[in-house]
Amino acid sequence: MLPRLLFVGDSFTLTCLDFLVGEELMEPGDCLYYFNSRIRYPGADKTQLERKQFDYSKEFEGLDAVVLVTSEINLGKEFFGFVAAAIGGSKRCRRVSGRR
Repeated sequence: MLPRLLFVGDSFTLTCLDFLVGEELMEPGDCLYYFNSRIRYPGADKTQLERKQFDYSKEFEGLDAVVLVTSEINLGKEFFGFVAAAIGGSKRCRRVSGRR
């Protein structure tokens, strides 16, 4: 069984996905491109991402890992706010579900 991964990052992420999916090393999946749009990979389906409606518990369900990928030029951008938002979002999910 191939891993289910969610990728978050910049344009270099698409190169990684192209290789991993092409070599059948992972299930096709989503890329949160600059954490402002979603690309279903492989394919060209690109949709705007509404961060305020981003449901972390739904997005992380069934995943084996979230993979953060960036090029050198974007290292200081902290994955475009994804990490801080995911930590806050996952804490909210645990509080709502009763888990801590």
